[in-house]
Amino acid sequence: MSDEHHDRDPTFHEFATFWLEEKEADLERGTYDDYLNLLTNHLLPAFHDRRLSEIDYEAIRAYRTTRLREGARRRRAREAGVPLRDSRGGPLRPFGARQVNSSIRLLAQILDRAVRSELF
Repeated sequence: MSDEHHDRDPTFHEFATFWLEEKEADLERGTYDDYLNLLTNHLLPAFHDRRLSEIDYEAIRAYRTTRLREGARRRRAREAGVPLRDSRGGPLRPFGARQVNSSIRLLAQILDRAVRSELF
């Protein structure tokens, strides 16, 4: 593990980046792309600068609630014919419970690896 990961409580972004790099050789390309998408579009916006020890049950519950509400908001806007847009003007794609739950399963894998590394 690199020196930055010897930190006893790295940020989620630091550790998730390490975790994905470590797993890449074991993953099919499609799985890697799915993980990268879930990290980039779901988990990192919510947890990137949080220390691993700060990601507890309440933080994950709040994340799930917020993401489900955001997915529903995007879906309603799209159905109304006025899709929400990102900072570059592109449409924000709606997402549902399946993607949110998949992101939580991925988060659990990453946190499990951190626990096994005795990082916190």
